[in-house]
Amino acid sequence: MKRSTKKRNTGRGRAIVFAALLLLLAALLLLRILRTRPGAADEGEMPAPIDVPAQTTFPEPEEAATLPGGTPAPEPTEAEPIPPDEAEEKLSPEATPTPVNTTAPVPTGAGGYNKTTYEIVSDMVYTYRQLQSEGMDTVRRDLEKLKAADPALGTAWERIMETWVYVNNDLEISEAVPAGLPEDDSLAIVALGFQLLPDGAMDPELISRCELAMSCAETYPNAYVIVTGGGTALDNKEMTEAQAMADWFIRKGLDPDRLIVETRAMTTGQNAQYSCEILMAEYPQVKNLLLVTSDYHMQMAWLLFSEEAYLYECAYGVAPYVLAANAAVHVPEATDEYNGTSKQAQYLWTLADPQY
Repeated sequence: MKRSTKKRNTGRGRAIVFAALLLLLAALLLLRILRTRPGAADEGEMPAPIDVPAQTTFPEPEEAATLPGGTPAPEPTEAEPIPPDEAEEKLSPEATPTPVNTTAPVPTGAGGYNKTTYEIVSDMVYTYRQLQSEGMDTVRRDLEKLKAADPALGTAWERIMETWVYVNNDLEISEAVPAGLPEDDSLAIVALGFQLLPDGAMDPELISRCELAMSCAETYPNAYVIVTGGGTALDNKEMTEAQAMADWFIRKGLDPDRLIVETRAMTTGQNAQYSCEILMAEYPQVKNLLLVTSDYHMQMAWLLFSEEAYLYECAYGVAPYVLAANAAVHVPEATDEYNGTSKQAQYLWTLADPQY
């Protein structure tokens, strides 16, 4: 009786051990399945990030890449190209740039300087600055050399030099509103800025320029009024000469639609350059300019606005404007700081050499 009970107990123990072994094997099998599932990671351990160097193309791997766990990675597939008609549909309207003005001229490629033409122009400007009329024979020889090297640039500089001689000898400066100018919107009155007071208020001389320009605007009610000048107030960085002038004109009753406001220029050359850019981009109907500034400044202004027109025509094949007349405020206490040929040459060269 006791022997039989012992035998049954032994059989039951073996069954329990066998069942435990089966459970262990099942657990190991399940763990292996989980470890080999694509994208799975070891418990408590993340795969180390791959440090990919920045480069345009990647080298081909020597061995097939594998995912964590040893599963081969799928072969990369190339994206199918989008048909041209579908690609156009995917572009938003904002993605397609539009020109400011479709009638704006395109550069002709003329007028760029090379080493030879740059040296010729530099010598010519230096000669007239130092010798003026006594150096004109040398200037004419330089112009012939420049025309041979670059006909368009040579023609532009011939006109610049003629204007330089003209403003120093024959330019008539008027203190009255000129008569006989175009009475439509092909005319623009250019009021040149002047150093603001520290708080951003206008200096009395600048107010005088605005008053004269306003008289011109009343005489020619269809003309635009260009106000040009950047920020020159020491204690008010928000105010510009052009904005102060624009505010003044509006207070005096000028229609804001007639105003063209140029707020970047810090020199007379930039007055000419930036005003020309705005006119050609947004007001191509304007072809005649009436310059308004102080009398001592008119020679410089006329020279630089002329130079900008000639160089623009050389580069684009289109004359941006012609200087039709001038009106100047008389400033009896002013000095001649702008009218010496050395100062004129310096300012003129800011337009002649973009890297100056």
